[in-house]
Amino acid sequence: MANAPVSGRLEDFGIVELVQTLYLGQKTARIDLAQEAVSGGLLVFFGGRLVHAATPALVGEEAFFEIGSWTHGTFAITSGDGIPADRTIAKSNDWLVLELLRRLDGGS
Repeated sequence: MANAPVSGRLEDFGIVELVQTLYLGQKTARIDLAQEAVSGGLLVFFGGRLVHAATPALVGEEAFFEIGSWTHGTFAITSGDGIPADRTIAKSNDWLVLELLRRLDGGS
């Protein structure tokens, strides 16, 4: 049975912090995100590992990098077993976060 969502603002708790928190807690959860310029985004974790990311236009790693660039918006975390998701991400959380930070820093 899923728990009530935990929600917040990306201005207060960014994507990197969310990924690290769910990884350290080995949580199975989904994060639904909303941002003014985009209809929304989705991150899905199994046992703390990010396995799926999606925006209206992107899926997989590129969707994660797009969502990771958001500095404004809201999120709602719903935890629980049985959260369905396609597995569109195979890389580790560490690799994804480091690549996100490199891209945000202007690396190509």
